[in-house]
Amino acid sequence: MLDVLLLSVVGCAVVGWGTNALAVRMLFRPYRPWRVGPWCVQGVFPRRQREVARRLGDLTARDLLPPAQLGAAVAAPAVVEAVRREVLCSVSERLEEAVERAPGALTGLGHRLVGKVREAVDRELASRLPGFMEQMAVAAAGEIDVARRVEEQVGALPPERLEAMLVQTLRQEFRFVEGVGAVVGGAVGLLQGLLWIAVG
Repeated sequence: MLDVLLLSVVGCAVVGWGTNALAVRMLFRPYRPWRVGPWCVQGVFPRRQREVARRLGDLTARDLLPPAQLGAAVAAPAVVEAVRREVLCSVSERLEEAVERAPGALTGLGHRLVGKVREAVDRELASRLPGFMEQMAVAAAGEIDVARRVEEQVGALPPERLEAMLVQTLRQEFRFVEGVGAVVGGAVGLLQGLLWIAVG
């Protein structure tokens, strides 16, 4: 009797695990459509990849990375300051190079002029650069179609690459689903074995 119960539990656990493992694999495979008589068999993600790509693009543009947020990132104070420092450094370097090429008598005067020009450029950048960066942010936000770009990128992924990405991200969850199948199958097998013993 005990061997029947054990066989029922193990057999049903294996069937439950195998069924869920097969279901997880069929989320992605087969990559290309297989014709089986009047039916077409293909993995869920490859079959609906275009729709998934479109919805992911819409979600990204609407909730994750809206154009206004992109624009705000471009015009952020830290970005403005980094651009100001880079422009000021570049202008100073070019002026210093020009002074070094000047005749010796003009070098001292040139260095003083470089300091004055640098101060003037710095004042101009401090007053005008934030507004310029905001204008650039608005223009960039209008030009960048986040939804379309995400849709194109995800839609163009080969099914094998899409599977690799999702399996790498969701490996533990997929194993959990397979484990739940084994546990549920084992519980059904136990119940079934007990019924056989009770009836027999």
